[in-house]
Amino acid sequence: MQDSDLRKIMKRYQETTPKDLVIVCGSMEYHVHKLISALSPFFQKACEGEFKVFFGSRTKICRLIQSTQEAREGRLHLPDDDPRSVDAMVQCAATGSYQLASHTVDGGTLLDHVKVWALGQKYELRGFRDAALGGFRGAFGSYCRSYNLRDKETASAVAEDLMEAVDYVYTNTVADQISSTRRQHDTVWTNQLREELARRLARSQKAVVREEARRAAQKHHAFAFELLIALEEIAGGPPEDPTVEGSDSASSANSTPHESIEQFRDEAQSCAQM
Repeated sequence: MQDSDLRKIMKRYQETTPKDLVIVCGSMEYHVHKLISALSPFFQKACEGEFKVFFGSRTKICRLIQSTQEAREGRLHLPDDDPRSVDAMVQCAATGSYQLASHTVDGGTLLDHVKVWALGQKYELRGFRDAALGGFRGAFGSYCRSYNLRDKETASAVAEDLMEAVDYVYTNTVADQISSTRRQHDTVWTNQLREELARRLARSQKAVVREEARRAAQKHHAFAFELLIALEEIAGGPPEDPTVEGSDSASSANSTPHESIEQFRDEAQSCAQM
């Protein structure tokens, strides 16, 4: 059953049935129907009382503890999750989309949507991850189209968000698929968000974006390798379409003097081989 079909059933169900599950995160409580568990194997098992899950914020170790207490109480505690991402998850479960308020970007920053995507991966919510990927693309497009990146304060804020987003992706998401742009004789494990991030940074000609891509490649070996693949894909493919959302070709403002893909690719390759 598709998520959209399930949401239609949930809507009819909500109109006639009391809410029987409370999702608790921080100081927030969300009263929902247990039918939401059909969207996620994790929630299904939790509602059936098969286990509790605790993700240690420092050790990153997952401990499974057999328990039926939460199922009996009808309360699901998510103490280590980002409250805003959980709020977005509950919105998306009901409507198929979510809204994030942000002082920096209408609809949320890159880091906001990265956190949402990571939560979707953690709880195996495919539709939620797809919505988060769309939010990530929109936020990146806003950076490319809307901001005057020659303003030092704005450029600094964008650079910080970019680096925090890359750091979060490579420390809080799992590589769960083979790269769709595999090089000959290479097996590259990645995930949907990592590929999207590498492609977006590879295609950008903004000076601040290129500089943060270099820093990220030096810091994260896996990112350097995926950036290299993205750059090789660009070098061997058709010219960038300036009408594509997030493309920098539509405007030369705030772009670097022309830097060859080959030069950028050589730098990424050097980082990947370190």
